[in-house]
Amino acid sequence: MTVLLEASNLSVNIDTPRGDLHVVEDVSFSLGEGEILGVVGESGCGKSTTVRSLIGLLPRGGRVTGGSALFDGVDLFAQRPASLRAIRGDQIGFVAQNPFGLLNPVLPIAKQFRTLIRAHRGGLGKAECASMAREALLRTGIHEPDRVLHGYAHQLSGGMAQRVVIAMATILDPRLLISDEPTTALDVTIQRQVLELMRDVVRLGNRSMILVTHDLGVVAQFCDSVIVMYSGSVVESGKVAEVFTHPEHPYTRGLLASVPGGGRGETLPPGGPPARFEPARGCQFAPRCSRAETLCSVEPPPTVSSLGGDRRVRCHFVEIEEATHGAPAG
Repeated sequence: MTVLLEASNLSVNIDTPRGDLHVVEDVSFSLGEGEILGVVGESGCGKSTTVRSLIGLLPRGGRVTGGSALFDGVDLFAQRPASLRAIRGDQIGFVAQNPFGLLNPVLPIAKQFRTLIRAHRGGLGKAECASMAREALLRTGIHEPDRVLHGYAHQLSGGMAQRVVIAMATILDPRLLISDEPTTALDVTIQRQVLELMRDVVRLGNRSMILVTHDLGVVAQFCDSVIVMYSGSVVESGKVAEVFTHPEHPYTRGLLASVPGGGRGETLPPGGPPARFEPARGCQFAPRCSRAETLCSVEPPPTVSSLGGDRRVRCHFVEIEEATHGAPAG
């Protein structure tokens, strides 16, 4: 599989009154063409910050402090803001948790489509832009596109607004779609419809997608590969079937055990990822880990990988069949 995106040793800090908050630290992953990658973990683990950093959408005070992100050979972090904006929306589409945050409340939907198209496709006429928008809305299951185009964001339901955002994110046929918790604000029946729509849009267009979620069931059903994050770091990654069937990291085991019907004995203790104002020292999961020893609190865990490189686990006490040990990641 040809690699479309490769992030290496990505680190992100956010300025706060207490000092630099280390939100993401030494995160590495790759995404193949046509692949759907799930990013999963508890709230506060850094998953949204990781994907938003790729396209320059960090919150105020946020900055990339290290690493690279090669998109089709181009380092996204080396781009000037104007160049990155040109890539975002054209080659990389973005769908957020709150669709209304991406829609202008005072402009008709048609004008928002037209502005987006002309920003990347030059001087297309009003009729051409409307035709493109109409086709994009039809692809997302909106059967009355003209009514939507002539309306405003506040006239849309949450599910309809998310369909509009998906249409905008894919109208220029991007190679990559980044979806950050796209269904969290929707009711259960609409969630499934939107996820199926996004999967179909990706598969039919031979696109790739990064899907951020806290729902392991969504990852199991819609993703090819997964990275599991805790306290700003990737603790386990690999093909979904392998990671979910034979989880190796204690945190992954605990997450899966917390799912109804998970049927695993290793439960996840109370607590959550700690807020860090200093670089990581030792394993950040150690305070919650039933298998932790003194070593875990003082030494960064190594990244253990299979010989093929598809499966990686960051832990002192894990052994993957036919594994190799890399340098400590963190």
